Amino acid sequence: MKPITYFRVKPWKYVSKIACGNLCNKYMQHKDDYYKVVIFNSYEDMYKYADKHFQEGIMKHNYSAACKYLSYCHYEDDELVDIDKCCGWILFYKEQLGISTVIHESTHAINRYFQFRIKNCYEIFKKKEYDELYAYMMGSITKQIYNKLYDKKVI
Repeated sequence: MKPITYFRVKPWKYVSKIACGNLCNKYMQHKDDYYKVVIFNSYEDMYKYADKHFQEGIMKHNYSAACKYLSYCHYEDDELVDIDKCCGWILFYKEQLGISTVIHESTHAINRYFQFRIKNCYEIFKKKEYDELYAYMMGSITKQIYNKLYDKKVI
């Protein structure tokens, strides 16, 4: 169950403040948020880890990768109370590190991030700026994952 490697990715790392304008100004206080990315040798190792750490017993073991949102923050009187910058895990196993799987899990990560971390995200979704911000954040996570995989010689 020991991972091959693990690392952090930050949704805000490569987001262009110029392209995303007011949304960056409004939400960049979360710039240190991150997901833990964990890579395993096998499908079985990935799910042993998931079963142990997610402590939910609901994983059906039929996914080629997994994204689990974890929030140690909440809103109190309309203000974010942040206990930890970790937003969750993204799990892969070595045979499933193709671009479509990585982008698929990055999409889950960003969707959950917006849903649970960005106040009034449904109002933001209606704005044109959102599309740019979302695309930059998707690219940011995907780029970081691949950069780390190459740096660590996993692929």
